[in-house]
Amino acid sequence: ASEVLGSRGGDTTAGDLARIMSTDEGHAEGLLARLSAHGHARVDVRDDAELAYRVSHGDAAEATEDAGSPARLRAR
Repeated sequence: ASEVLGSRGGDTTAGDLARIMSTDEGHAEGLLARLSAHGHARVDVRDDAELAYRVSHGDAAEATEDAGSPARLRAR
């Protein structure tokens, strides 16, 4: 799951990961949640309430960008 996130470069949902890895969405969500819990992925809550994950770089510029966007909530 980590390699998939890294290679995609953008947001990845559990549905996306499930299709790419040929697994069910519940399993993909669990993999993404573990990556997020261990600090290897960031999770966004989209306006449609779907969770979207991406690689966590711990980038200060990223944090500044997010602070200006009230529509995006971050879980760390």
